[in-house]
Amino acid sequence: MTTIDNIVEMKREPGVIVVGGKNVDAEEVFDGLNGFLSEFYLVNGFVFVSKPFKDSQTKYSCPVYVAEPEKGKKAQKHATIKIERFRKKRRQEFVKEWDFPYAPFEYSQQVFGVYFNLVEQDKAKTERDNFLKYAKQQLN
Repeated sequence: MTTIDNIVEMKREPGVIVVGGKNVDAEEVFDGLNGFLSEFYLVNGFVFVSKPFKDSQTKYSCPVYVAEPEKGKKAQKHATIKIERFRKKRRQEFVKEWDFPYAPFEYSQQVFGVYFNLVEQDKAKTERDNFLKYAKQQLN
């Protein structure tokens, strides 16, 4: 069972929408998302600093740093990834071939928004597109 069901791009913002699997807990979807972000940035030479999940919190701000800063300099910030937890979606499906025709199967899906806020704003959509491509490969 995967924790993330689908990832799609946002049309107006440099971000993505992450939809969790059926009846998967918000913390599991959040952890799966953080894993994708950590791996994506590590492969590209950056360090993603995730925040711990708190059930009462809906917005998280996670910094991304250059993995190997120049000698004698502080860690250089590359971006700030903002993760927002949206309301979970409740859906119904009808089960086929049951004894009675209207047997609903109810499930919920956790939905998160991920916004890419780079120091260089003009590169935010490119980074979003690269992450989307990477995440889709991991899901398949």
